[in-house]
Amino acid sequence: MELQLGKKTWVLREIVGTLIDKNKYTTRTDYVSRGPGEHAPVSISTHTKVHDNLVLALANGEEMPLRLWNVDLVAREGNVLHTVWIAPGGTEDFTLVALYNRASGTETWLGENLTKLFRLTDPVWKGMLIAFIAGCIAMVALGSLLPFLAPLWLALPVLLPFLLWRSDKKSRAHVAELKALVHEGFESRRDEKIG
Repeated sequence: MELQLGKKTWVLREIVGTLIDKNKYTTRTDYVSRGPGEHAPVSISTHTKVHDNLVLALANGEEMPLRLWNVDLVAREGNVLHTVWIAPGGTEDFTLVALYNRASGTETWLGENLTKLFRLTDPVWKGMLIAFIAGCIAMVALGSLLPFLAPLWLALPVLLPFLLWRSDKKSRAHVAELKALVHEGFESRRDEKIG
């Protein structure tokens, strides 16, 4: 199925299968930091992420393995799962963006994949700060090279963050539109017979 989001065409693909195997595991990352000075306190923080390895049995008899990073999927063996894959129009480079468990009616979105596909800035304020700093640097550099255009360069520290914010806002609207469309499709298939 083709989908137009803004000026870009995307191709959606849905694969449905029955969960026949599931393994869950975690990864843990420890961060240790120390403040300035010889006797500064040490700070330790730990981040744990849950991952899933799944195997789906498809209607044609094939098995499809899935590895989900940083996703804690709630599903049992025997549950029917819908997977939604998306690719930019004209390519076959599909990325998994959502799973739907028909038994529980729950949707799981892969936020990291959506962020990469739609080039979202997360969090937005960091991207805007970086754009502001880049605008200041560009203003100084270009102002010294072409001083007669200095009034134009003064707009860069404001213009770059604004353009980033506007682009990010459009991308987030496209993601919301995609989620609404996919949610509608999931709901329409909830009571559908398999196979």
